[in-house]
Amino acid sequence: MGVGSIKSEFDFISYKVDRLEYSLKPDINLLEYTEYLPSEEWNIQIAIRQPSYFSDKAIYVAGLDVNIELSNENTDEKLITLSAGVAGMFKVPGERFPQEVEEQIVKNHFPVLLLPYLRSTISSLLANAGIVPFIFPLINLHKLAEHTDISINVIEAGNN
Repeated sequence: MGVGSIKSEFDFISYKVDRLEYSLKPDINLLEYTEYLPSEEWNIQIAIRQPSYFSDKAIYVAGLDVNIELSNENTDEKLITLSAGVAGMFKVPGERFPQEVEEQIVKNHFPVLLLPYLRSTISSLLANAGIVPFIFPLINLHKLAEHTDISINVIEAGNN
C-alpha cells in the first residue's frame, strides 16, 4: 500500500435497482406542463432498509427505498408517484465487524454508497418520462441514520 493510501474495511461488490414503480395521472394539464417543478413541491421519503449478513460468505446486503410524490396543491390528488429501491452487496475480508462498528457501517457507509445509483436512476427515469428536470435534493443520510433503528438479519450457511 502506497504512502497516504486508505484501506477500506469492506469491498463494494455490486448493486441492483430492485424496485421501480412509476405512475403519472392521465391529465391533459399535466401532459402539457413544461415548466420546472422545484424539489420543494415534491414529497420525498427515504428509508434505510434492514440489512442482512450472510455468515458463510462474509457478505452484507444493505439497501435504500425512496418514495416520491407530486400532488395537486389544491386537492392533494397524486399527480406523479414513484417508488424505487436499491440493494448492494458488501464483502468483509475476514471476521464480521464488532457490533458498534457494524451498526455505523450499515447505517452510514453503505447507504451513502448506494444513494448515487438510486438518485441517477430516478433522475433518468423522470427525464425520460418527459418530466422537466427533476433535481433530486441532497439528502443528509447521516441525520436519517441517527433516527433509524437497525437490526441486522444474520443468515447462517445453507439458509440463503
